[in-house]
Amino acid sequence: MFTIISKGGPVMYPLLLCSVTALAVIVERIIFFVRLRKTENGLSDRLRAARKLIAAGATNEAVLLFNDSDGPVMRVLSNGLAAANPENAELEMQAAASLERKKLFSGLSILDTIVTAAPLLGLLGTVTGILNTFRLLGAASAMARMESVGLGIAEALITTASGLIIAIPTLVAMNYFVHRAESVAEMLERETIDFSAMLKDRRGNHGSILEA
Repeated sequence: MFTIISKGGPVMYPLLLCSVTALAVIVERIIFFVRLRKTENGLSDRLRAARKLIAAGATNEAVLLFNDSDGPVMRVLSNGLAAANPENAELEMQAAASLERKKLFSGLSILDTIVTAAPLLGLLGTVTGILNTFRLLGAASAMARMESVGLGIAEALITTASGLIIAIPTLVAMNYFVHRAESVAEMLERETIDFSAMLKDRRGNHGSILEA
């Protein structure tokens, strides 16, 4: 590993930083979405149960059901249920949903930057390797020139390959995480709208149901 880094030249150090950062973010996002997947098990059943409780006026029981559950959807709806009136409920859920979206997309901008920067750094290493080759060719003997050409080509190829090796799996991981985050964000928006409409209907038909 250290031999490859030394042969790749100084550009290998920012590439190494990119690889370590990308790996750390990817591992953190994998853990996050695995935990999120667990919270989605039985989510539809819990939401149906909560709606039935709210429709029956059993707001306290619905609050307990939300508090016993984890996950972004239940946390957002819990904020709406705890609000003083349907108008406040919508605002509270929108604010909570905004915070949850930030959690969903956390770290993805870093991966996007690495996907763009790693190949460019690899290209920079290619250019510096070729420049070093020409610089050494002009001030070396015939035997040393062959060695200089070999070292310059090695630096160029190593940095180019390293940039692509970092960027390609990072791009695949980032696209997957974006897809998962967007799916949950869409669910958040849909459930927030439905829940807000339900609270307003209950308010109009039966008075406030938000007294906890």
